[in-house]
Formats: sequence, C-alpha cells, structure tokens
Amino acid sequence: MSASRQTLLAAAAFTVSVLYLTLFFQLGSTAFMGADEPRYARIAQEMEESGDWITPRLEDHPWLEKPPFLYWTAAASYSLLGVSETAARLPNALLGALAALALLLMGSFVAGPRAGLFSLLILATSPLFVGLSRSASMDAPLTAAFTWACVLGFLAGEDGLSPRLRLLCSALSGLSLGAAVLAKGPVALVLFGAVFGFYFLWLQRLSWSLLQAALAAAVFLLSALPWYLWVWQANGYDFLITFWINHHLARFISDIHHHSEPFWYYLVVLLFGFFPWFFYLGPALAGLWKRRKELRGRGGRAEVFLWIWALLPFLFFSASASKLGGYILPIFPALSLLVGLLWDRHADLEVSLYRGLKRSTRMLSIFVLILIGALPIAASVFYHSALLGLWLALPLAAGMAVLWLRTGHARPGPAFITLTAMMTLFVALAYAKAGPVVQDFHSTRGIVRWAEPELTPQRPLVFYRFFHHSARYYAGYQARGQAIHRYDELLEFFKETSWDRYLILTKEEGWQDLDAYFHSRLLSRQGEFYLVEVRPA
Repeated sequence: MSASRQTLLAAAAFTVSVLYLTLFFQLGSTAFMGADEPRYARIAQEMEESGDWITPRLEDHPWLEKPPFLYWTAAASYSLLGVSETAARLPNALLGALAALALLLMGSFVAGPRAGLFSLLILATSPLFVGLSRSASMDAPLTAAFTWACVLGFLAGEDGLSPRLRLLCSALSGLSLGAAVLAKGPVALVLFGAVFGFYFLWLQRLSWSLLQAALAAAVFLLSALPWYLWVWQANGYDFLITFWINHHLARFISDIHHHSEPFWYYLVVLLFGFFPWFFYLGPALAGLWKRRKELRGRGGRAEVFLWIWALLPFLFFSASASKLGGYILPIFPALSLLVGLLWDRHADLEVSLYRGLKRSTRMLSIFVLILIGALPIAASVFYHSALLGLWLALPLAAGMAVLWLRTGHARPGPAFITLTAMMTLFVALAYAKAGPVVQDFHSTRGIVRWAEPELTPQRPLVFYRFFHHSARYYAGYQARGQAIHRYDELLEFFKETSWDRYLILTKEEGWQDLDAYFHSRLLSRQGEFYLVEVRPA
C-alpha cells in the first residue's frame, strides 16, 4: 500500500472516529433536559401517532410557535426506531454530520482537501455545535440547512464550475434555504439575503445569472411555501398571531419571552462554545487584512464571504432583545472554515502566520489552565462532585501537555491533531461521565418514572414551588400543567380535590414545607428533586 493511500485511510478513520465520538456516542443515554427537548419530543410523537403532518400539536392542542422540520424528522425516526431519546436526537446528529460535510466540500473547493478536512474537524469539535446537534433542538436543523444554502450559493457564483453545475448549485441552494425556513422560520431568509446582498455589494456585481436566481427562488418557494399555506388554512389567525407576531416579530423587538442579555453576550457564547478554536479567529482576521490587496482571487473571495456570513448574523442576534446561546449557531460553520483555512496555510509553513498562531496558542494555554482549576470547583458547587470536574479537566491537561511538549505550535499538523483529539475526548468524557450526574439535576426522568405507575389522569403528579417540563413528559402528561407556588394555594387545592393521597414533586424548600405542615413521606430524592407522598388528613 502506497504512503499516500495509507495517509488517506488514516485521515478517513480519524475523521469518522471524531464524528462518531462527538455526535453519536452515548446519544440517547442522557434524559431530555430543559423545557424544549421534552416538549419537542412529545410534539413529534403526537404527530407520528395522529398522522397530521401539517399542524404540530402538544396534548392535542395546536403548537404553532415553530415550523415543523424538527417534528417531521423526529416523527419519521420514531416510526422506524420507536419512541426514545435516541430516536428523537438521531436526526439532528445526522444533520450535524451533514453540515460538517458541507465544510469539507467548500474548503476543498477553495484551498484543497486538507483545508476542507480541517474545517470539518473544527466544527465537529466545537462544544456548542456538538451540544445542540446532540439534542432535540431547532438550532441544529436550521444550521445544517443554512450551511448548505450558503455553501451551494457561494459555489453557484464561482466561475471555476461549469454552467450546468452552477445551475444545479443554485437549485440546491434554494432547496436548502427552503429547508432552513421550515426549520426555524423566516429568519433564515433574512440572514441569507443579508449575507449574499453584502457579498454582491463587495464584489460590485451579481455573481448569479438571472436564470440561476429565478431557479433558486422557484425551488425555494416550492419547498417552503406549501406548509405555510396549509397551516394557515388549517389554523387561520391563531397561526398569524402565535407564529408571526408573538414568536418572531415580538421575540426580536422585545423581551416578551424573558431572554434578555447584554449586547456582548454572544462574545462569551463564542469563547466557550467555539473553544478552543475561538483563539485562532484573531490570526485569521489579521491574515485577511495582510492580504487585503489580493482578495479578488478564489481564496480571498471565499474568506470575505465567510466573514460576512459570520459577522452579519452575529450583529443581527446581538441587536435582538431576546438572546439565547443557540441563536448564533448558524455562524459556526463559517468560523470553522475561516480557522480551517488558517491552519491549512500554517501547514504550508507560512512564516507570516507563525507569530500570530504562537501568541494565540499561548493565550489558549492560559485559558485552559484556568479551566483546569475551575472545573473541579464548579462541579463541586453545582453537582457536589469534584471528581467529575477532574474527569473533564483530564483531556484538557493532557492535550495541552502534548501540544507543548511533543508537537509544539511550529509543527502545525501534529498540533492540529492534538487539539482535535483533546476536544473529542473531552466531549466523549462529558457524555460518559458528566451526563449521568448532570441529568439528575436537570431532568426528572429517574424520579418520575419511579412514580409513574401510580399516576392517573384523575390523580396526576403535583408540582409545588417548582415546575419542570421533563416531569410532565416522563409522567406521560399525567401531571398538572402548572405549579402551586404558595402554602395557601396548596391548602385550597387539597380542599377542591379531597384526595386521600397526593404525589408531589418539589425541591428542598418545598419539602421542608410539606414535612412541617402535613403527614408527609419522602419517597425518593434525585439531585435537587424530592418526590413526596402527602396525606392531608
């Protein structure tokens, strides 16, 4: 076997291993967490059971906040694999891998296969991208579809492709944009138009022909418009008010959903969510400035396009009154390509990059040292397990030690592999070691399943001074839809229902109330959650 073939096989094996460990390893082992995962999983389940693929429903009531793409893929997964955490998350993990492959395509076209492979591995080891691609969230489908729309849209404007291939890229870009609008709504169309509008202004020309634009627009409308028309026909003004006004316009201009954050919030999200690659964005931008007179070539055009792709959504969401970390996930593929192109040039031993990369690696090392010290403390404070923090610090410490002692920043290939392996092991350990601990504090699966056999629609689980969406999901929605927050409200509830026995889910302060004022028995405890039996008489 030739050396080049061996190198190719080793690169392929390494890449597949990274993708498996970051996106698919222990995919269904942790319970649904937060409010969105269990809610979206249930909507997909009801869609699969009812056969109504137009109107999403929760507890048989229309749920019109978001488009259906996530529900469609999860419902299809349920029909093949059955209802489970793995089935709910698998479509997003596959879409995450698909988004990474788009970077391989664009990086290879712009600078060669090595740049494409670097970019793929950077995206696949970025913590925020990994976390959202492994969850039943709306951000992963949006990001995958938007990435393909942007990559194919860029390629459609490149003279290096044949006219027929450029037409195909235009059509597929329109199809991908349609999928993005079905994934999270019109924001994808707004961002796509802004990115390509600014890019064409910089080029001082339209790189698409009128035929390409018409074809892309037609495919986009055929793919995205039907669902919007059908759901409007089925739900009328409820869809207009809930979807368009409440969850899009009002979400952007007001803090109606209580997600207010400062303007600089997304810089912190990038620092941790794009770790460790965040520290190489500075040299990537500095390199672009140094080559500013040479930006009309293919590589230069691509870098300008990628910076526009990254900066415009970043500024758009920073200006929004409502902010959540996942909102800026669509810029992560662009950032990954920019850093991938930087490492590719460094692998060619460009002397001009050496100082910037050396400085960035030093800053990264300082940050990692802080993380290594902070992780055991944070794990002890929040999860009562300093050992968990040590487990998570281990791959970071080992990776930086290898980087400085064995590879060094002057040997770009081994240094890049070291950083990639470090993050891959960090993710794998996070899901293998941290997942079981974290879920006890952020999901009620274990404690609710303990009580589930005794729950009925007539005697559901009761929440006191606490509410959790995962509890309703794992109770099969045999749980009250709202919490009782005060002692006098609880007394009134007991008078209205007059049951001889109540199963109540609460936290420590609620358990202290119940233990002090009623005949109460602690049935089970998980993390911060208490399952209590109360007999009022």
